[in-house]
Amino acid sequence: MYFKKPPSTVLYFSLSAFLLILFFFQATFSMIGKSPTYDEVVHLPAGMTEILTGNHRLVNDHPPLFRYFLSLPLFFLKTEVPFSSDAWGEKNPYDRRYNFGKEFFFGCSNDADKLLFIGRLVVVLFAALLGIMVLSFTTLLFGRWPGLFALFIYVFDPSILAHARIAKNDMFLTVFIFMTFYQLYSYFKRKNTWNFVFLGLNLGLAVSTKYSAFMILPIIFFLMLRFYIKQDKNTVKAFFKTLGRIFYLSIISFLVLFFSYVLFSSNAKEYKSRYCDEENLVKEYTMFQYSRNLLNGITGGVTHLQKGHSGYLMGNYTNQRWLRYFPLCFLIKNPISLLLFFFSSLILFFFYYHEDREPNVFLFAIIGGFSLLIMLFSLNLGYRYLLPIHPFIAVYCSIIFVFLIRYGTKIKWMVFIILCIWYVGSAFSIYPHYLAYFNEIIGGPNRGSEYLIDSNLDWGQDLRGVKVYMDKNKIDWIYLIYFGNDDPAYRKIQVAPDNIDLGLVPGKKDNIEKAFLAGVNALDQRKPGYYAISATYFRGGYLDEKDRGFFKFLWNVEPLAKIGHSIFIYKIE
Repeated sequence: MYFKKPPSTVLYFSLSAFLLILFFFQATFSMIGKSPTYDEVVHLPAGMTEILTGNHRLVNDHPPLFRYFLSLPLFFLKTEVPFSSDAWGEKNPYDRRYNFGKEFFFGCSNDADKLLFIGRLVVVLFAALLGIMVLSFTTLLFGRWPGLFALFIYVFDPSILAHARIAKNDMFLTVFIFMTFYQLYSYFKRKNTWNFVFLGLNLGLAVSTKYSAFMILPIIFFLMLRFYIKQDKNTVKAFFKTLGRIFYLSIISFLVLFFSYVLFSSNAKEYKSRYCDEENLVKEYTMFQYSRNLLNGITGGVTHLQKGHSGYLMGNYTNQRWLRYFPLCFLIKNPISLLLFFFSSLILFFFYYHEDREPNVFLFAIIGGFSLLIMLFSLNLGYRYLLPIHPFIAVYCSIIFVFLIRYGTKIKWMVFIILCIWYVGSAFSIYPHYLAYFNEIIGGPNRGSEYLIDSNLDWGQDLRGVKVYMDKNKIDWIYLIYFGNDDPAYRKIQVAPDNIDLGLVPGKKDNIEKAFLAGVNALDQRKPGYYAISATYFRGGYLDEKDRGFFKFLWNVEPLAKIGHSIFIYKIE
C-alpha cells in the first residue's frame, strides 16, 4: 500500500498548502453577504475604544486580548469612533455596548460591511494558523499521512468553518487552548524551564481571551499528575509537585491576563485631552483599580457559569443544567461521517490499539475532560462552547489512518474513501451557511430549529439575505421579526407598509425593537403581507413564557423561503 511510506517533503507541504488554501477560501467567501452576528457589533468598536482610551467601559465580562487582535487592522483605515454619541455615556453597561456598536457600524461614516470583513479576516487567519498546528501536532504524534488526514478533517469541519469567520472570541479561545496543550505535550517530552514558561504564557493567552479558559486547569492537573507518577513512582510526591506546577502556571497566566488589561492604559490621558472628557467617562486607573476591574470580570464570569443562561432544546426552555444538551448537540451538529471516524477511533483506542498509548490517552483526556466540565455548567447557550475540542477531534481521528496503514484491506480502504467523500459533501452542501449545519439524523438544517436555536442556527447572520430575497421577488416591504443586531434601516429594508412611518434611521438604537413590535402586532391581527421571522423567536427563544407559543400556528406551515435556514419568510393572505 502506497501509504505505508511517508510522503516526500514536497508532496507533504504541497498537500498541506492545498488544504489550507481551500480552507481559507471556504471561510472567506462564505462570510461575504452575511450580516454581523449578535455580538459582533460589540467587539470591534470595543477593541478600538480600549486601545484608544486604555479603558474597558464597553466590555468587562470578557478579557480584551481578542478584541485587540480584531480591531488593530481597523486603525489602518479611516475609521470613525463615535465618542460624542449618547451611547458612549449611557449608564446601563448592556445598553451602552450594543447601542455604541450600532452607532459605530451603522450611524457613522464607516462602511459597516468593510469593517466587519476586515475583523472577520483576522479570525480566518488565526483559524488557518490553528490548521497548521493541527497538522504539526498530528505529524509529531503519528506521522505525515495521519497529519494530512487530521488537517483534512479540520478543513471541512462545519463547526470550525462556521466560527472561523465570526469576529468573536470562540475561535481565538480554540486556538490558544490548542496551543496550551500542544506546549504541555512538548513540556512532557522536553522538560525544561523554558517549555514550562511557554506553557504558562499560552495558558495566559487563553485566559486573556475568555475567563472560562481557567477551567482547563483540572485537565492539565490530571495530565501532569499522571506524568509525574510515571516519572517519580511516588504518588504523594507527584501530587505535591503537580500542585506546585499548577500554582506557578496560574501565576504566569494571571500576569499575562493583567498585562492584557493594562497594555494601553497610558492612552487614557491622551483621550481625555483630545475629547475633553468633562463627564470623566474614561478614568485614569491605577494598577490597583485595573486589578479590581479584572477581578470583577472574573467573578462575573464565574457567576455567569453558575447561574447559567436561558437555553432551548427540542421545544423545552431552561437556564438550569441539561446534561443531555451538549451530547445531543454533538450528535446532530456534526457530519455523520465525522461521528463515525471519531467513534471508530475510540473503539480502536480501547480495544485494538495497544502500542504507545500515551498520545491517545493525552488526547482522550482533553476531549473527555473538557466536554465533561462544559456539561457540568448551566450554559445551554450553544454548541460553540465545545468548539475547543474540535481540533483535538481532528487529531484523534487520525488514529483511523494509523490503523489503516497497518491493517487496511481493500474493503476497509473503500469504506474509508466513501466516508471521506461524504464528509466533504457535508461541508459543500451547507456552504455558505455553516452556522446552520445539522446532519441527516434529524433531517438536516431545514429542521434545525425544532431542536436548537440561537448561536446553533440563528445568530442574526442572515438579514442581508432578506434584502436580497425582497429585491429578487420585487417585495417592497416586509414585517420584520428579527433576532440580531444588524440594522434594517441601514440595509434599506422597509419594515412596514407605506402608510406607516416607524421613523427608522440608520444607527438608531431602537430600530430593531420598533420593527419587532410592528411585526408582532401585525401578525397578532393576522394582517396581510410578507413576514420575515427569525428562527430564534419563531421557536419562542428569549420571549416571555406566556408568549413562547405565539408563532405556534405557523410551526406546521411551510414557509415561502428560508433565508440561510435561519429566517423564515411567510405570506399572510
